[in-house]
Amino acid sequence: MVKKILEIINPMFGLKCCRARISSYKSLSLGFWEKVFHNNPNLVDTYYGEWEIGSYYSAWRILQDDKILLGKTDAYDIPKMNKKLKKIKFGEIISINQLSKFDIRVEMTNNMFIDFFGTTSARDEIFHIFCPDKHLIEFFSNGRWAINWSNVPIPRRKYIS
Repeated sequence: MVKKILEIINPMFGLKCCRARISSYKSLSLGFWEKVFHNNPNLVDTYYGEWEIGSYYSAWRILQDDKILLGKTDAYDIPKMNKKLKKIKFGEIISINQLSKFDIRVEMTNNMFIDFFGTTSARDEIFHIFCPDKHLIEFFSNGRWAINWSNVPIPRRKYIS
């Protein structure tokens, strides 16, 4: 992973999960550290984590002890997937690594891993991190990382790798 990104996300390592949600298109979102309440009644959850990781469209899977606990392509509807997700005991983030040019692995305590896979030929986001300081870290299907701001429109990605 790029050194500049590691410097930004280093405070996230060791933080506990406070929110887990599967949303439309079976997107996966995990929040960490303190709950941040947004007061938006149109959203499913009343809060986000100070740090949020996930993916909107890429494939993902949650592993523990060499067993797949849940994956994007499981043949369940979203409410049933969320029911299964709620039973998973997420720990703390240990590391985030690039498995290949197209894939990301989030390592957690409890011998747990969350993998995000690049499976599209289109240049699209595979993985993202929303940071408390409004940084938005993104990893794309072209194998490149970008650092942007989450509180302003992104007219064009600025890749750093």
